[in-house]
Amino acid sequence: MDSELLTTTEVAKICKKSNALFEKFRCNGGGSTFIRCGRSILYRSSDLESCLKDREFNSTSEAR
Repeated sequence: MDSELLTTTEVAKICKKSNALFEKFRCNGGGSTFIRCGRSILYRSSDLESCLKDREFNSTSEAR
């Protein structure tokens, strides 16, 4: 396995967002895929990078 596993707190810190946002994403969709391991929620760093790459734009008109 090449990808590092990250906690919700680590992902939130990387993205400069709150943990609550990622909790909402898990319920409603719209965020990176995640892994449930018992009671723990983990994110693969490669999945997070891919999710962020999908949200990369060169202009505001492109982001629509």
